[in-house]
Amino acid sequence: RKRYLQMGKEFLQNGNRQRATECFQRAVSITSEISHDVIQHMRKNFGGQVECVVAPYEADAQLAYLDRRGLVDVVITEDSDLLAFNCRRVLFKLDKYGSGKEIELQRLPQVRGLS
Repeated sequence: RKRYLQMGKEFLQNGNRQRATECFQRAVSITSEISHDVIQHMRKNFGGQVECVVAPYEADAQLAYLDRRGLVDVVITEDSDLLAFNCRRVLFKLDKYGSGKEIELQRLPQVRGLS
């Protein structure tokens, strides 16, 4: 994380804002306090519409379990690792505007070059 922070500062200093932002995002460490604040915000602003579940360690296996049981519509992650867990619909690489990449497992065979 320290390396990405340093790289981000260098990119920013050299005027490369996009690369700096990418590095700064990788340098962030999500603490339990941040998680707690996000959960409180979601409960306060969305009531019962959004349920927050906290994974004790890495969340991939827990998210895959929720997906297999049909308890979630989509899983959101930093990368595409959840495809290896056979999650039906994965949303990843979200930016600050809410845009990202979506992959639906059932549509993978339609991708050219995959066989």
